[in-house]
Amino acid sequence: MGYWWVSQPIRGATVNPSRLLLVLSLTACSGDDSSKPQPVDEGTPSGGDGGDPGPDPYDVVTGPYEAEIRWTEHGVPHIKGETWASVSYGMGHAFARDHFCTLMDQVVMVNSQRARWHGPGSDDLNIHEDLGWLGLGVKAKAEAGWFELDEELQLGLVAYAAGVNDWREEVGTDGMPDPRCAGAPWVRDINHIDLLAYYLAFGLQGSGAVFVDAVGSATPPSSGRSTAAPVPPPPPISRTLELIKNPLLGSNGWALGSERTTSGRGMLLSNTHFPAVGSRQWHESHLTVPGEIDVYGVSLMGVPLINVGFTRHVAWTHTVSGAPRFIATMLRLDPDDPTRYNDGDGWRDMEETSHTIEVLEGDGGTRSVTKSTWQSSFGPVINAPVIGWNGTQAIAISDANDNNLAMPATWAAMNR
Repeated sequence: MGYWWVSQPIRGATVNPSRLLLVLSLTACSGDDSSKPQPVDEGTPSGGDGGDPGPDPYDVVTGPYEAEIRWTEHGVPHIKGETWASVSYGMGHAFARDHFCTLMDQVVMVNSQRARWHGPGSDDLNIHEDLGWLGLGVKAKAEAGWFELDEELQLGLVAYAAGVNDWREEVGTDGMPDPRCAGAPWVRDINHIDLLAYYLAFGLQGSGAVFVDAVGSATPPSSGRSTAAPVPPPPPISRTLELIKNPLLGSNGWALGSERTTSGRGMLLSNTHFPAVGSRQWHESHLTVPGEIDVYGVSLMGVPLINVGFTRHVAWTHTVSGAPRFIATMLRLDPDDPTRYNDGDGWRDMEETSHTIEVLEGDGGTRSVTKSTWQSSFGPVINAPVIGWNGTQAIAISDANDNNLAMPATWAAMNR
């Protein structure tokens, strides 16, 4: 994300009741399924007492939630609840109706399971990307970062996941409107950590995500610390350049002061050049908690907050650019050990982490693949386009947006 534009107050959205086609009241409580978090007071996000959150980021409680969803004839949900968690629940339910399969695909990605469900991919791309996401650590960082989120965000993420899951249960796997997910074995309940990991991965667009397969396929030449495993060829330079420059993202935003408008009120036009399809499209909605929140706008796929929109008092937009958001550092390697590098203060060992993933075979069975990823003080080491990783040099990628937990907190503040 790039710059922010903020305007003077603008009028809130008005809804013509005659154009509302459907009103849905949702009341959610947990059933008898012991695999799901059991219902307790909505005010406890994790840990049980609101104090020490405890060591387990999955130890959360759900519900009860109650939300009203009204859809206009153009399919825009207007979601109302007495608490932020109830609105988040309704938002997840409404979003799932429109884009469940897109979100589920991203959940499979950040859990490094594309090879498990879709096979190795062309030139083992799914394998390399699964290992790359493990090397970038988005899931592990989401688990650790969960406790850094404030209580409201925790409640919102838990509730949003519950809304998505309840919609999935209502329609059933075979009833999925998107043929990609109909009857698919990889469709399952999601959770709040899946969502947070997905946000962290989304923040790496234009940076770490460009090199995810290069992180996963990075293999040092044989040394005392590494096996004599075959070294995969570097990713094609054409594919890497294509990921950096496409899609051709960019934005326009116009903020007009009151002295420049006929109405005498400030105006804002948001024209973000995000795709109209896929995982980077917008989802429009209106969220209301009486007396607290009244915000209308659009959200990124699977985000329980308005990312670009307006309240009764302020409007804002993002701009985005196609500029690369990473720094590539060439590492000078120890000629006797390609997993040692000079950081300017002396020789240091790279950090090696072993990962194991499952890969779907043609006969329907699976095989295990175990491989290491490598980390330097300048970021993960990659199988760099053209030069790869040889006995004298390697390239590491540092990412300014890595583990950016401030994104959801910023959007939550804007929504208020």
